[in-house]
Amino acid sequence: MFLDALQNLWAESGFTALTWQNFVMIAIACVLFYLAIAKKFEPLLLLPIAFGVLLINLPLSGLMDPPHGTDPGGLLYYLYQGVKMGIYPSLIF
Repeated sequence: MFLDALQNLWAESGFTALTWQNFVMIAIACVLFYLAIAKKFEPLLLLPIAFGVLLINLPLSGLMDPPHGTDPGGLLYYLYQGVKMGIYPSLIF
């Protein structure tokens, strides 16, 4: 009974969609977090990079998905639209 519940939880979670490439990138994100927090090696640069790497490699998150019909797109899709359309340079300067 308990093993069936664990197998069901595993099958319905997003972990089944992880590939070895996702595991490698998540490990790299953890190394970057360690360097930024524990070793204090450029934390203002490494923390956002590590967080972005971790977000993008979450399985089935849909952060970069474009909008489909009435469904909205992912958060990073809309943030990238500001880069693509050149909105951010005019906001900065």
